[in-house]
Formats: sequence, C-alpha cells, structure tokens
Amino acid sequence: MQRAIATTLSSLAGLIVGLGMPSGAIASTGLDRQTLILLGNPFNPALLESAAPLEPGVVSATTISQTGLTLPSLWWVDQQFGGQLLTTWFAFPADAEIPPRVDLVVNAQVWSLFNYMERYGFVNHFGTAGAGYGYNTRVFDRQGALLAAYICPDSDVVASRAAGRCRILLDGVGGRGLTGTE
Repeated sequence: MQRAIATTLSSLAGLIVGLGMPSGAIASTGLDRQTLILLGNPFNPALLESAAPLEPGVVSATTISQTGLTLPSLWWVDQQFGGQLLTTWFAFPADAEIPPRVDLVVNAQVWSLFNYMERYGFVNHFGTAGAGYGYNTRVFDRQGALLAAYICPDSDVVASRAAGRCRILLDGVGGRGLTGTE
C-alpha cells in the first residue's frame, strides 16, 4: 500500500508540474491519506468481462437482491443521469486498506464530448448518491484510466458529505490530471 501511495504522490507531482505549478505544490494540495489510497488503487478492467465472478460483497449494476433493496441503490441516479455515458458500475465494500467505493465505467467517446460542467454534474450526481450510502465514487474508462473522483476524506463518508468536506477531482484540462473541489 505504501508503494501505491508513493506512486500516486509521484503522479500528482508530475501533474502539478504539468499544470505549470511548482513541484513543491504537492504539499499544499491538501490530499489526505484516504484520497491518496483511493486515487492510487486502480480499477480492474477484467471485471468488465461478462464471465468474471465478483468478489463477495461486491455489487454491480446487474446485481439483484432476492431479499430486499440492493445497496448501494444507484439505479435511479443511473436512470436520471447515466444516459449513454455510463457503461456500468461496481460497488466495493471497505477492506483492510481501501475505503468503500463505487467505480463507474463510462463510454470514453461520450465523456470526451462532455464539457467541464457536464462532467462535474455527472460526477456530483453519482458521488452524492454514493456518499449517501457511505461510498466514495471514482470514474474510469474501459481501459481503467481514472477520469474523475468524488472523495470524502473521513472514514464516515455520510458525515463527511453532510459537513461539506467531500471533493470532486476532475480532469479539467483534457487528460492532464485531476483538479478541483466541491
């Protein structure tokens, strides 16, 4: 895990330099440990294979509970805001090192047609819905490239969202990195 955090810090330092900011600016980004863990943990594109079995506790867009409501319940927000952009989603429970998260997989062609505000709105709608169930949200393309994230810095995501401490990290410059806050 320490290696993943170091790799993320290195990538963020490259991002900051790429944006024309001094390399020492990484210290002032305010990224907490939970954010670094979430940004440093890659999405597994093999999950998109129809025969790929899901780990216990993982919920997907096709999971249906026989006994009650399947949580997190993202079907309504998918119906309202997913459109042609959202391909599928997976919700992972917390494990020993990684907080609970929803990974959205989007159509890269449609994502590229969205402007910054449309992308922000998409991430905000799904991130807010996921946070309501205690999940952070990340957005990936089918190849596993991280495009955006809605991350709450505390282990209690619901309380963090209620206190307004969640942030949206979004590629605002066309493939050069994630920036911004909510």
